[in-house]
Parts: sequence; structure tokens; C-alpha cells
Amino acid sequence: MKKNIKRIFLIMLIIPFLTACKPGKQMTYEGKYLDLTFNVKYSSDYRISQDKKDFKTAREEAVIISDNFKIGIEISNELGKDYNGDFNKFKEQYKEKDDFKTVKYNDIKGFRIYCSQYARYEIYLPIEDKYILRFNIYAFTNNKKSTTKVLKSKDVKQILKYLDIKVK
Repeated sequence: MKKNIKRIFLIMLIIPFLTACKPGKQMTYEGKYLDLTFNVKYSSDYRISQDKKDFKTAREEAVIISDNFKIGIEISNELGKDYNGDFNKFKEQYKEKDDFKTVKYNDIKGFRIYCSQYARYEIYLPIEDKYILRFNIYAFTNNKKSTTKVLKSKDVKQILKYLDIKVK
């Protein structure tokens, strides 16, 4: 009997890892073009703000705020005057920028760069050849070392990993 209880308990612990369950708490931003759902841990203390006083740029539509970082959200079909739905051509303009790297979130291949002028990482993701979703990642101390630490943190990785996008 004790062996069966141990096995059941072990199975209950292993199943979430094998099924890659999303964390339990959801935060949703409903934008003009896209709805974004971020799946985070219940214990997380994040919030989404649409208050302009929380934004770092005039182009941000919303921002995820935590105690250690902010993630600005920009959704645009006009980001970059030359953008015509050809994301590879758009990406070419940024290949020489600081810390350029290709990235993949929710099966969407994009890229990231570091923008020293604003002490932030910018992540660009194409959405259905119509929109570009950009995340601006900020640390509260404005330098590359702390911003890189935030970008590589478990919290930010989880926010981006479990991102759900719905086109309107």
C-alpha cells in the first residue's frame, strides 16, 4: 500500500514536467491589433499598466511592471517605415546593432538587440506579416549589465516563453 502511495505521489510530481504545463496565473493585455496573454506563476507580483506615466516611450501601449524590471509592449503595423510584411528584410536593418541575436518565443522567430541610448533590450516578433510585436526590457538601474541580467532572468524568460497571441 505504501509503495502505491509513493508511486502516485511521484507520478503527480513528474506529470507537470513532462507536459510542460503553463504557470497558473494569467495576465491579459487587449490591444488594438492583438490580445496578449502572459502566463506567470501565482506567486508572481506583476501587473500590466496602461497608464502613460508608467511608459518609457510614447509608442508603448502597455507595460508589465515588477519590482525588478519593466517590459514595455508595442504593437505596430507601421514600425519602421520600410516594413511591408517582409520580416527578414526588416531584420537586416538591425543585424549590426549591439548584441543582435535571433530568438524564438511561442514558435515565433524574431530577434533582439540592445539599445544603449535607452539602456534596454528590444525584442521584435513578426505577427502574421501584418504586425511587429516589440518588447522593451528595462532594468531599474540603467546600464547594460543589469539589463542583461534582467533579460536572462528566470522571470522574464517565463513571461516570454508562455506568451499567447491572438490577432483581432
